[in-house]
Amino acid sequence: MAVVRPEERTLASGVTHLVRVGAWSVAPAFAGWFMGGLSLMTPLVIGSVMKVGYDILLYSAFRRARPPEEV
Repeated sequence: MAVVRPEERTLASGVTHLVRVGAWSVAPAFAGWFMGGLSLMTPLVIGSVMKVGYDILLYSAFRRARPPEEV
């Protein structure tokens, strides 16, 4: 939250939480569908690939951003 301006922190936190809760609510249905149709390992592999992709995207988006205390 340090790279977000103080007046925008509530909105940034709310959007982040909304996306996270939305993903948590639909994930069990997709996981059950994948496990029933393909393999028990499929949801774990898909989740791992998504997490690595998410981390790479976050790094590429914020690698040049500096917190205000470092500027």
